[in-house]
Amino acid sequence: MVRSAQNTGQAGASVAQDSRVADSTSGQRLALHQQVAQAPDRTSMPVAFGAVAQILETRGWCQGRAQDRTGRVSLGGALDDLVGRLATSDRERLVMRARLRNRLCHCAGAGALDAWNDDPARSYGDITDLLRYAQFLSA
Repeated sequence: MVRSAQNTGQAGASVAQDSRVADSTSGQRLALHQQVAQAPDRTSMPVAFGAVAQILETRGWCQGRAQDRTGRVSLGGALDDLVGRLATSDRERLVMRARLRNRLCHCAGAGALDAWNDDPARSYGDITDLLRYAQFLSA
């Protein structure tokens, strides 16, 4: 019981801290954070998968590593980028990352997201199809 009381206090503190954000970029980050971080509320997952798709579209997609020399990212790299920008604690980062990766693995029928991304037969179209499918199933 002590642990859950401490976690609730930490969550309340992070929400209070986030509510003080003033500039528009941070305001957008806060809005996205509030939508994505609501565990176990599934309504936030489509928003997160849309954000991952945006990261891939903006930065470009790669295989073989989370990020290549030109700044392109793999599916896992884009997901980690999103989670890194949104999570306010290590615990939140781990939970958010696991939830999103597990959903994508389930949708892809894969045991490991990075291995699925790195399959030589995989294309960028497969990645965007997976993200749209995950959005659909999570809605």
